[in-house]
Amino acid sequence: MADFSDELIEQVWQKAQIVSNNNPDIFRQDYAGAWIRRDLYGKRDTKYGWEIDHCKPSSKGGSDDLGNLYPLHWRNNQRKGNDYPKWQTAYSSDGVNNVDNVKSWYIQDKES
Repeated sequence: MADFSDELIEQVWQKAQIVSNNNPDIFRQDYAGAWIRRDLYGKRDTKYGWEIDHCKPSSKGGSDDLGNLYPLHWRNNQRKGNDYPKWQTAYSSDGVNNVDNVKSWYIQDKES
């Protein structure tokens, strides 16, 4: 996992989806709908752990600019890997619980 500053980690956290009736300083959802918990950044093998994902992976020319970084549940980040511009996530939610749910994603690269 990349070494990001506390300030950048917080900026990426702010990009996570706020869900009503939940404290947005503690719980939010990633773009696939999986619940993540702010204090569990970088914690794999936890129910709500999350990581910073490069939408366009560094290995494919993606940068560390905030516009390319997103908060993503660690299981979704693991499933996504370096796939781009098409990838899959593995985890979403059903109410307040995270559940297995494969979703496919595609972003048209502006440079293509």
